[in-house]
Amino acid sequence: MPSGSIPASGKSEVSRICADLDAEVEEFRTRTLSHTQFPYVFADATFCKVRIGAHVVSHAMVVATGVSIDGTPRSPRHCRRRQ
Repeated sequence: MPSGSIPASGKSEVSRICADLDAEVEEFRTRTLSHTQFPYVFADATFCKVRIGAHVVSHAMVVATGVSIDGTPRSPRHCRRRQ
């Protein structure tokens, strides 16, 4: 297998990986941010192709990074895609 290649995975392996990622994303998305303030928030967006069911469509992906009151950059909010 060439360097950097990813071995083929079966449907059940892909489903397991996605389920693990869903749990991690939900934990990140619902974490509390009450311990700090964000005087500066920077946002950027790009469009990327995503698979929704059997279709590949273009969706905006928004990334927001805040600078906390102590000067530390953080991701203050998870931006969900529009349904």
